[in-house]
Amino acid sequence: EQIDSDVNCYLNIDTVFSSKASPILLSLSRNELKPNLNSSNPDSNQTENERSKFEQIDSDVNCYLNIDTVFSSKASPILLSLSRNELKPNLNSSNPDSNQTENERSKFERIKSMPRFIYKTEDNLSQDLGVQILFTLFNQLFKCSQNVFKINDKPTTKNPYINTYSILPITSQYGYIEMKESTTEYSNIDWSKWSKEIDKSSVKNLVNSAVGGAVACHVLGVRDRHHGNILLNNKHEFIPIDFGFLWGKTPRIDAPSFNIAPEMRKELQSLGVWKDYVERCVRSWEVLREKGREIVECCKFLFRGLGVGEEGIVEWIEGAGLMLKYEGELEALGKEIAVWVETAPESWGNWLKQKTHQFKKYV
Repeated sequence: EQIDSDVNCYLNIDTVFSSKASPILLSLSRNELKPNLNSSNPDSNQTENERSKFEQIDSDVNCYLNIDTVFSSKASPILLSLSRNELKPNLNSSNPDSNQTENERSKFERIKSMPRFIYKTEDNLSQDLGVQILFTLFNQLFKCSQNVFKINDKPTTKNPYINTYSILPITSQYGYIEMKESTTEYSNIDWSKWSKEIDKSSVKNLVNSAVGGAVACHVLGVRDRHHGNILLNNKHEFIPIDFGFLWGKTPRIDAPSFNIAPEMRKELQSLGVWKDYVERCVRSWEVLREKGREIVECCKFLFRGLGVGEEGIVEWIEGAGLMLKYEGELEALGKEIAVWVETAPESWGNWLKQKTHQFKKYV
């Protein structure tokens, strides 16, 4: 019987060996219905609940691990996917299998399962996982603060948010990352065409996801924010990626933490939503600052044992991140955040960072 399932194939980690390189024993498996052994016709006497019970079957040939792409970045991460074989139906028959010859039955087509995932080395993805957990926490804080984000003095259900994705660290040197499909690098967007191809819903998605991502990355001191480290999906939502630099630590050349392209700012201005973008950045930052002490404790817990000193975490968040050590009025601190957001697109640091990243891509 043919079983339709989005996750019909599985990649299993059976063993992590104890040698220096920590090699991993992997296997592939698939879901299959458990038969009712008390019946000569198993399916006929099974209830709907019994039919929903699956067992995982190890398979030598039915499931495949595919290498789809080897990316060109320094660590050469690999895009992987799982697939399974499925019989091609005889479309000329109302009962495809009954009229197929043995030769026709042997013809399979490869069906890919989603999501795909990236195998990445030379990175401790436990740090990236910690960032994703914090992003999820920030999303909940934004969601519970509807009164802060108002349109014409009325609460809105469309609050800022951060696009997250799944991460599975294996060791301190490698792991797996969920592949976000239908995305393009922020640096590849033609903003002059973009504004002519979108609707109001897409503009709201862009503004709210860009606000959430920018503020969250600033609070955690995420740096190396060149435009290749931001993706845009087909819903026009921002997806921040790559969190190798945290707590204000920077590469030799870096852009401001609130970093968007001047071309995007120009388009948001032409659409009349730039001021809303800036104001929402300030309001989002204030929401997180209100829970600043709790955020500090969460960060200390999540990054314990990852070679990150608690002092560096506390120093960043209490300093530039959320300014917890400053006694000034909240309004004055908010104005400073607004200045950072306003000046970042045209800053010298932003221009230099993007140019050096473009140069490195072609060298």
